[in-house]
Amino acid sequence: MALYRQVHTQFWTDPKVLDDMTPEDRYFMLYLMTNPHVNQCGCYELSKRQMSNETGYTIEIVEKLLSRMETIHRVIRFDGESKELLIVNFSKYNWTCSPKVIRCILREIENVKTPDFRAFLLNECVKAGYPMDTLSIPYANPMDTETQEKEKEKEKEKKEEKEEEKPAADAAGGAGSDKPRKRAKKSDS
Repeated sequence: MALYRQVHTQFWTDPKVLDDMTPEDRYFMLYLMTNPHVNQCGCYELSKRQMSNETGYTIEIVEKLLSRMETIHRVIRFDGESKELLIVNFSKYNWTCSPKVIRCILREIENVKTPDFRAFLLNECVKAGYPMDTLSIPYANPMDTETQEKEKEKEKEKKEEKEEEKPAADAAGGAGSDKPRKRAKKSDS
């Protein structure tokens, strides 16, 4: 948690902010990016009551603004169960290549409770070129074992079909045919 947050001046010229957001949306988005709970990775725990107390909005207005930010503007994701909020483009304007910042971000990601948010942030780390073990990154939508088994069965069936086609080709004069083959003469050159 930093003592201050910088707001990129591009915030004010961003087409989404300029054309789509109301003044209330802009104020709320600035609050989400700069409130005292924001951490370095851009995913933090914050209840609707805290947002209400800190912004002066009622809980109903906070819920409407969260919904707008998530469904209409698509700039955040909020998990009501864990009370975690993820700012989608936070990495674009706030992450650096400083080794200390990278360690801080990775440590904070380990504490993220929502698996989808954690997977999203780890993917952002890979995009940012952060040195990390990519084999341990969980897939956002891991394949189930039934799908894997069905794919193996299809491969097995294709292999069996090819093996069945092979004897038919052999009977038509291919390898294994009863007809004697002529050997090519060796040239003496």
